Amino acid sequence: MAQPASFTDADVAWDKGTVSLGRLGPSPLRAIAVDTYAAATPGASENSSEDTTQAMVHAQSWPDALGVSVILVRHTNTSGTRERGHSAMRGAADAMISLTPSMT
Repeated sequence: MAQPASFTDADVAWDKGTVSLGRLGPSPLRAIAVDTYAAATPGASENSSEDTTQAMVHAQSWPDALGVSVILVRHTNTSGTRERGHSAMRGAADAMISLTPSMT
């Protein structure tokens, strides 16, 4: 199984639905995973309606522009009852999956 890799902006080159990732060369792009949303939006407030809406507008444009699925990773709040940040992301999501550790 291929392992995920980290790349800087300088490593990434786009060309009509194909991404070149440094030494790996051209490859069809199928998904973009943003892990985590808070880390990928430096200077923005994850509790701000305006900041979250702006980020969602950009993320929602990627499937059409690039032909990809978009996965945004978020953590839960301190009580573990909901995701952190503004509810605008919940409203913009096509689906949400919650992963919790097993206690066995």
